[in-house]
Amino acid sequence: MYKVESNQYIPFRAQRSPSGMPLASTYYYVANGTGRPINKNTGKPYRGRQMREYAFRSEAEAQTFLVQLTKLK
Repeated sequence: MYKVESNQYIPFRAQRSPSGMPLASTYYYVANGTGRPINKNTGKPYRGRQMREYAFRSEAEAQTFLVQLTKLK
């Protein structure tokens, strides 16, 4: 039903590789069965694009949220 997924983005002040290209960072989020991210504050599917509403910096944090979410449902 719910699963942890990851994606990448380029931060505003990203580190650069030796060739000068910005390095991408990985973030994790919990998605429902249809693939929509779950708001980490409300536990409901999120339609917006504000990463602060659903993104976690580490996979461990996302897994912890997933366990809490499955206990509630």
